[in-house]
Amino acid sequence: MSTPHLAWPVVCVLLLIAGVSPTAQEELYSLGHIEDNRCVCTFVAPYDQPDSPTKTAREAPSNCPSLDASELQRLKDDVVLIHRHQLANREQLNAQSTGLFNLTTRMHTFEESLRKHARKQVAQDSNMGGFQKETRKLRRLITKQRQALSGMRSRVDSLTNDLEHMREVNEQLLLELQVQAEKNEMQRRRLEDLRVKHGATETQIQEFLWIVTTVLKTVPRPDREQLGETGGNEGDPSRAEPPDHRPGPPSETAEENTDGSAEGSHVGVDVEEFDDLYDDLYITPKPRRRRFQKAKPII
Repeated sequence: MSTPHLAWPVVCVLLLIAGVSPTAQEELYSLGHIEDNRCVCTFVAPYDQPDSPTKTAREAPSNCPSLDASELQRLKDDVVLIHRHQLANREQLNAQSTGLFNLTTRMHTFEESLRKHARKQVAQDSNMGGFQKETRKLRRLITKQRQALSGMRSRVDSLTNDLEHMREVNEQLLLELQVQAEKNEMQRRRLEDLRVKHGATETQIQEFLWIVTTVLKTVPRPDREQLGETGGNEGDPSRAEPPDHRPGPPSETAEENTDGSAEGSHVGVDVEEFDDLYDDLYITPKPRRRRFQKAKPII
């Protein structure tokens, strides 16, 4: 529809509402206001008629009154104001559409992030289940290790008690060994004293025998034969010698007779009788006993 055809219906409508209602500008400003080239109104945007007239469209009356210049100018101003409000509403609608698109985009992005977070949460839950299983296994192992450690601790305690008992037994044995060592030392000293006394006794016996043989030298031979049952073959005092004396070669005091027999200067005996007397009278000293070594003390 061309502009002249639209102008007549608009003019007629404005003329009809001019007497009963305020102007369009007053209506717009009473129902809404403009802020930063943006209309905040409560009315719906104006209806755009189609290019071709409908069957129900009524033709403009032929008896429309003519308009003067002031009314026409006022109508033009109202049309301009309505057009400005329409542009502002379109800009506001575009801004709201852009904001709604951005909000929808952010909602989709947030939904994707929520899905990713949900997948991560599921993976973490599965990992947590695996961790819980491993934790239960580790707890069982720790329980077994604690039981093994308690068993080892009891064994160590028993071994410690055994070692303490063995230590006490060793201390008792050491004390007994020390007592025995002291007793052995006392016995050794007593044996040493007995050995010294025995040696002194043997010396005294030898001295006594030497004195006896010396005394027997002064006794005549007939008296000596009466004292002993063996006759002159035992205890001849002429052949007695000191205890420490060792036999040497016989003295050459005997003179050879014309019949070849040897005779002493003081005692007339033959060689066989002299050997028998020598074997009977000479006292062979006993060999010394080996000295006992001192027992080392046991530490």
